[in-house]
Amino acid sequence: MLICPSDTNGPKASWHWRPIALSYGMNSYIDWVPTGSHTGSISYLKHSAQAKNPSSIVHMADTWRYFVDNPTATFFNVKSLGVSRANVRGWAAHAGGRNNLYLDGHVETQNKVTVVIASGAENVWDATGPAQLSDR
Repeated sequence: MLICPSDTNGPKASWHWRPIALSYGMNSYIDWVPTGSHTGSISYLKHSAQAKNPSSIVHMADTWRYFVDNPTATFFNVKSLGVSRANVRGWAAHAGGRNNLYLDGHVETQNKVTVVIASGAENVWDATGPAQLSDR
């Protein structure tokens, strides 16, 4: 279930320095640290009740194409595409872009990444309105 049918390259990624095979990455701004000890200007989403816009928050996305083209990459999450490479067009896993699973449960293929302008990250819960968001 963790390998996309289109991914014939047998993706490998690291999770706590152990190789794993999967095609999907989680939005790394959804907090997995129990203490919430992240620092910086981005507030991490710590509880689904904090998500005022679950239909626009990407929870997971197929990111395997990036790792096919960049075999030495070690991180496997949406952040890899959303921040430093906030353009899925070059590494689109499918013809229409990347498949996103949103917090509300719907799936949509997008050829863009919606980020908060101030951070350049997919922490869309930090935006107070559409003027603070940008599609890349």
